[in-house]
Amino acid sequence: MTGDYTYMLTLPKDWVKQLKWRAKQMLQLTLKKDSIEVKDFPN
Repeated sequence: MTGDYTYMLTLPKDWVKQLKWRAKQMLQLTLKKDSIEVKDFPN
């Protein structure tokens, strides 16, 4: 928790490297019924 209304999510460095994401990568998060989908932000 990083304040009264915010949570922070961290990912393993190996996953980020495998996905070829970089610092300040824009991501698309979609709230599903019981999960969150994280994808590269569409251009």
